[in-house]
Amino acid sequence: MIAVKFIVSPHSPVTAHFAVLIQGIAGYVIYSLFGCSKFSTALHGSFALVYSAFQKLITATILFGMDFWRSFDHFISSTILPLFSIRESESSSALLLIVILYLLIYLIVGIFTGLFASSVPHLVEGKKEEVLGKFRLLKSTKDPDKFDSRKLKTRLILFLVLIIAAALTYAIPLLSKESTQWIIMLLIRTVAILIVWLYILSPLLKYLLRSRVLLLVRREEIENVISRFGKIKSYTLFSLRYSLQNKVYLRIQTFILTLIILVLYEGEPG
Repeated sequence: MIAVKFIVSPHSPVTAHFAVLIQGIAGYVIYSLFGCSKFSTALHGSFALVYSAFQKLITATILFGMDFWRSFDHFISSTILPLFSIRESESSSALLLIVILYLLIYLIVGIFTGLFASSVPHLVEGKKEEVLGKFRLLKSTKDPDKFDSRKLKTRLILFLVLIIAAALTYAIPLLSKESTQWIIMLLIRTVAILIVWLYILSPLLKYLLRSRVLLLVRREEIENVISRFGKIKSYTLFSLRYSLQNKVYLRIQTFILTLIILVLYEGEPG
């Protein structure tokens, strides 16, 4: 899987490739020891998401330094704690509690994701004929609707810019001269680390990891997976439309199952 990711997504950061590698190794170990069961899928799902959560915390610390956590701690003690009449001296424990809750959320989601994954084969068999029949009927009558992802990206970027600008209009007048200098130094430090990471360390680590992984995987296996990617966009659009027919709380599950069915079975004879 990581070999395919290297080829189809070379622009992804090295942390993403490394995460896929670690999660794949963990999956191999877990399923070798416990077989394929609800316990093993829940264990693998929880490990994958908790690892992802830890990786985000470590990345934030590397990019922004301990100043990031001090600022977060100050925000909690000056803004959040007074709302609950909690003393400022307890802000450190409050920060630790927030981090623990953050990790706990990832753990719980990972467990439920793993349990859902264990039921996927049974659910796929139950819905396979219905999904394939509707997809082939739609394909024979009209082309899938086109979706302009560029408009969505533009709107999201514009929305983020407006949010940041609005926040700055409130924050800047409240900052002292020392605070402004501290923010400028933090930005300079972060930009410098990003430049070193993106243009020196990341390409080097990605090259070393890529060259090693591709030596261990047969080219035919990679091409067999990549050959299915051309139709995934139409599969995704159909899965999205098909899931909208369900109640809100069932849409994500329906979308995932529909996409899995189309990727695995569409195009096969029969």
